[in-house]
Amino acid sequence: MKLAGPRAFAYLLASVFLGGGLHPIAGHFISEHYVFAPGQETYSYYGPLNIFVYNVGYHNEHHDFPKVPGSRLRQVREIAPEFYNNLKFHTSWTKVIVDYITAHFPATANREAPHQSLPPNLDAALASANRKRDTPRRSLTPSAALEILAEVDIFFSPAPHCFSTHAIMSSGQLQAKTSGDFYWSKDEEPHAKRRREILAKYPQIKELYGPDWTTCPQIFAVVSAQLCLAVYLGNHASWGVLLAVAYVFGGFATANLFLANHELSHNLAFKSNAANRVLGLVANLPIGIPFSVAFKKYHLEHHLFQGHDHVDTDIPTKGEARLFSMGGAALKVVWVIGQLLFYAIRPLFLRPKPMGKWDALNLVTQLGFDLMFMKLAGPRAFAYLLASVFLGGGLHPIAGHFISEHYVFAPGQETYSYYGPLNIFVYNVGYHNEHHDFPKVPGSRLRQVREIAPEFYNNLKFHTSWTKVIVDYITDPSMGPFSRTLRKKVE
Repeated sequence: MKLAGPRAFAYLLASVFLGGGLHPIAGHFISEHYVFAPGQETYSYYGPLNIFVYNVGYHNEHHDFPKVPGSRLRQVREIAPEFYNNLKFHTSWTKVIVDYITAHFPATANREAPHQSLPPNLDAALASANRKRDTPRRSLTPSAALEILAEVDIFFSPAPHCFSTHAIMSSGQLQAKTSGDFYWSKDEEPHAKRRREILAKYPQIKELYGPDWTTCPQIFAVVSAQLCLAVYLGNHASWGVLLAVAYVFGGFATANLFLANHELSHNLAFKSNAANRVLGLVANLPIGIPFSVAFKKYHLEHHLFQGHDHVDTDIPTKGEARLFSMGGAALKVVWVIGQLLFYAIRPLFLRPKPMGKWDALNLVTQLGFDLMFMKLAGPRAFAYLLASVFLGGGLHPIAGHFISEHYVFAPGQETYSYYGPLNIFVYNVGYHNEHHDFPKVPGSRLRQVREIAPEFYNNLKFHTSWTKVIVDYITDPSMGPFSRTLRKKVE
């Protein structure tokens, strides 16, 4: 107080008391042990705010293994998913506070010593003194893996992507895969069937359908921030700083706008199709390249005809796959860097469509904006926008979603969800199985689909790190552009 003054000290005290009350992060005080379902007394929280609080939301895992640091608690669940996937959990601390205040829950639980029920060999692993860090992860038994996790951690590092050990295969019957070819399924895409099964059991999911009005202000906020930053950097920053910010901030901003257009392609901001299209033109502006209207056409086909040869343009062409499978990891790096470009131009060669009035409006609006922006803000400001697109769409954590969604990491499953903190930047697109099952549910409500019908998702394989998805794609010799599932062409 003597050096900084009483107002500075008041800020510190205010941070404590405001952050510990009606504040989203304070929901963990209630979520951990307050009984939301009689019979269970400890609850985990699987949501993005864990990144700020050493994964304390993994509270069942923490109580079961208190010697495991927060940075490794997710791996406990990965190693022993059958002990956690069927427990009730939270995905929103804000909702925990709201429900605590507004709802009525039974006062007592009916479960004794819940954290003594795991098999004794796992506890023994934590107590073992023989910790070998040089043992390859793939060769570890679950007990040995948990043993290593229990060592003191001095870094806060993200967990790798994980696969449940009890997967429900979703691609149906597969033909034997041959070298230099895709996986071929003999059955239809899996999502329509799972949608019918889930709705038969949980018809209330239909209540989640419909637009989310908050998409509109989010888009205007990100568009404004990206354009203002472009103007400032283009006229005041060196090229090094400009490119660094384009990667660190611009990559996330453009990914957010790409996925905003993804939401709009499903009419999830407004009920009016035209209103969604117009908002899509706005979200397209900082991208610099007109894509919004064409994206909707091809993306809806991707949903209707997932994996259909020469119809689903989300899948690399055979020539593209052959070319980038020839040079091992080096060519895969090139492919990852340029994946956004290939994603954009592939439909023009594989399945060209006639230009309509909305396409023309998208083209004229975007080119007019680009010329005006370069004239007013300068070419360096426009270069920042383009750099954000290409840097953020290549070797960038947020770009991992392009690979994670449908590239086959385990034969038999063709769609994968990602449950990790980066979902907060991209309208929860990581909940990709849930999205394909229910494309009428906006990203803001996709987590609730999994909450309502956990048994349909908890045993599917999933990712928890988009960065590791990219690394594994590049370094694993079995992965590459051919790692996609195809099925017959629709005539």
